[in-house]
Amino acid sequence: MGLYELREKFDTEYFKTLEGADADSTDILSLSAWGGGVLRAVEGSVDGFFDDYETFNNLNPADTAYWNLADKHFDLQWYT
Repeated sequence: MGLYELREKFDTEYFKTLEGADADSTDILSLSAWGGGVLRAVEGSVDGFFDDYETFNNLNPADTAYWNLADKHFDLQWYT
């Protein structure tokens, strides 16, 4: 008896297999309600995310190149 959860384990091997990602340049982040809502790195670092997030927030949405510039910081195809 018990509760079982069937899901993929998100680690560097998963993303290497699925996306061909280099394990040394992969950051896996987690935001958990149990952890107080703090963004933490499961593998890698959160620094790159916060750097890109700050740059993204400084983009001007009125700029005609807004979506192209945003895509440089966040893979919008992946998010959609």
